[in-house]
Parts: sequence; C-alpha cells; structure tokens
Amino acid sequence: MEADETDALQPRHPRARVIENAVDTRRDVKRRVPGAASSSRATGVSREIVSAKVKVEVLPPEPIIPESDIEDGDPDPVYVSEYAQEIFEYLRKSELKNMPDPHYMDRQKDLTWSFRDVLVDWLVQIHATLKLLPETLFLCINIVDRFLSARTVSLVKFQLVGVASLYLAAKYEEISYPMVSDLVKCCDDGYDEHAILVAEAYILKSINFDLSYPGPMSFLRRASKADKYDVQSRAVAKYFVEMVSVDWNMITVPPSLASAASIWLSRHILKRGGWTPSLVRFAGHSQTDIIPVAHKMVDYVIRDRDQGVQHEHFSKKYSGKNYHKVRQYIQDWAKNLPNMTVQQFERLMVKDQ
Repeated sequence: MEADETDALQPRHPRARVIENAVDTRRDVKRRVPGAASSSRATGVSREIVSAKVKVEVLPPEPIIPESDIEDGDPDPVYVSEYAQEIFEYLRKSELKNMPDPHYMDRQKDLTWSFRDVLVDWLVQIHATLKLLPETLFLCINIVDRFLSARTVSLVKFQLVGVASLYLAAKYEEISYPMVSDLVKCCDDGYDEHAILVAEAYILKSINFDLSYPGPMSFLRRASKADKYDVQSRAVAKYFVEMVSVDWNMITVPPSLASAASIWLSRHILKRGGWTPSLVRFAGHSQTDIIPVAHKMVDYVIRDRDQGVQHEHFSKKYSGKNYHKVRQYIQDWAKNLPNMTVQQFERLMVKDQ
C-alpha cells in the first residue's frame, strides 16, 4: 500500500515491533437414539422368526474393480459426478489465473520473506484458535500474497493485511464466520474494527474482487478417490499441502500440483505403492511433474531437522493428536536423509518404490 493511498488503514498502535521481535527471536533460536419396540411386538416378531423356515441366499462376492477402471460415478447427486471432469478443468484454469507474483518481495521496501514467515505462522495460529475450515487458511494466504503482488505495504500495516485477509476468506468459505470483534482481540486490540473493515475493502478492490482461487483441498479429495480414501496417507498429505502454503520457497506451486505431490510423497513414506494410472488420472499430474515439488517438501523437512523449527505454530499444529502427530512421523522417516539435488532425490525415490 502506498502511504498516500492508505492513510485510512493506519492502525491505532504500531505493530511493526511485534513482527520484528518475532523475526529476531527466530534468528536467535533457529529453531438420534431410536426408542425400543414394545414387548408384545417384540414377542410376536420372535415367534415369527422361530416358526419361519428362512432360506438364506448366499450372494457371490462383488468383483474387484481395478484401479484403472475406477469411474467418477457417485450415487449421491450432491457430488454431480457427471460434471466432475468439467469442474476440475475449470478449477485448474482458475488456479493458474490466481497465482501470486513469486518476485513481489523485491518491490517491498520494509518487508522480507522472514516477515512473511512470521505473519503466515501467526495466521495458522489464529486459524486454529477460531477453528476455521482448511479452505479458509489457503484462501487467506493466497489473498495476502496476491495483495502484496499488487501493492507495497509498510511493516506497520503488515499484520493488518493478514487479519483483514483472514476475515475476507472466512466470509467467503465459512458458514458461520468470526465477528470483527473476535479478530480485534486476536490482534491484542492493535487495530479497531473500522481499520479492519477499511482494509478488507481495499484488499478486495486490489485483487479485482476475485476470490475464485480453488485451493488444494478440492484436488486432494479427488486424488484420494484413486487412493481409496486411505486415512493415513490423507493425514500425511494434509501436512505437506499446508507446508506448500506456509513456505515461500513453494509459492509458485499451483494447488493441484501441491495436492498431487502431497499424495505421492505420503504414499511413498507409508509404502503404499507407486503412482498408478488411476492416481495420474484423478490427481492430474504425472510423476515427472511431481518430483521437483516433492523434493522441495523433503528439503523443508530436512531444514526443520537440521536448522530448527521454521514455523512454530504450523509445526505445533501437526505435532498434536488431532493431526495424528504426522510431523514427528515424517521427521523420524527423514532422520537419515542427506541433502540432495532433484536428480539424487528422484533416483532415491524411484529406487525405493
């Protein structure tokens, strides 16, 4: 935001020092029950069962459908499976249209990627505190990045951009979204309600009122169809999907590719087999597309191991029971992995399949 454009966004209290202190600390540490039937009726039914000659027909087992023959058809009309192909073609176009500029930080005078790390990790904390949907967090971070791609923001207004983006994303994704007063409390009263509402309107205008960013969860759910909805691999994949959003090194990865790489890597870690034609079909990406992104994900895990926690609240979130402690599981898997180039990583992964 330019200063002459955004005077109305000036917070009541400066927030720059909050983020600066957080960055300094990171650098130092490096680290319904049905009722019972009446007794008379129950007795009558029992007599019928005893006196009746029941013929039990043994049905043949259902044929096993190969993965390559899995169809999109679903008996629930809510899923509109007949339109699935067209829907996901549209989503893939939308994701590319709403990607941020990966070089926007070069135009920011007061900000660095470390400041973004702090803001995004704080948003992960607030998102978990308010118990919002995963889609809200992904859209929020996308709004922040797209806004920073279009406007220059001062450090004193950086947190305001984050909280206003979260409010905007929640209003778009949630059935019941938080009140502005809730967000004011999350900011320790650093901003009043008016400042958040004005910032929300300005951000919306700056991104051309376009909130059609699909996010990775839709693609992850579709890919899970070919993965037979494996709960464990899905839990691990969610960790990697969110990792892509919080780590600025993967800012250029579109959501569909992030979800495909997450499923691919989680299946490899859990030894669920290779990347089948059904997975290619439902995920929309081949193993060749996935390898470079999966390499960046493993590189993040290795940095976490060697240099310390990079995003405190993100790491804490996936170390808890609600998320099956997947972070610790992944760290145990990677404890002996060396730093690798993309080619070395590909040879290692293909060899272990």
